[in-house]
Amino acid sequence: MNITEMEKIYIASEKQLSALNEAIAFLHQDLPRLAPAGNSPAAKQASAGRTSGLASQHLQATQSLQRLQQDRADLIARRKTVEELISQHHAAARPGPAGTRP
Repeated sequence: MNITEMEKIYIASEKQLSALNEAIAFLHQDLPRLAPAGNSPAAKQASAGRTSGLASQHLQATQSLQRLQQDRADLIARRKTVEELISQHHAAARPGPAGTRP
């Protein structure tokens, strides 16, 4: 993979990271609306291991949020790797101090 391809991957990952952050923010805002009230029938069903209606949607949203957060962590790790490769490439391309070449 050449430096241009690595830079394109890095730029594309910035857009992916932005989209993931937006989705995570949306779910964070939406989760309280879906959470069953503490003493509601839905909350009692959820605590008994049965879910329906809002409790089911809350569970699905929570699982989606966890997956998105893991995807974001993975993407950040990949971006760091690509960033290090780009940095190494640029460092290798710089000429050394005068008089150090054999």
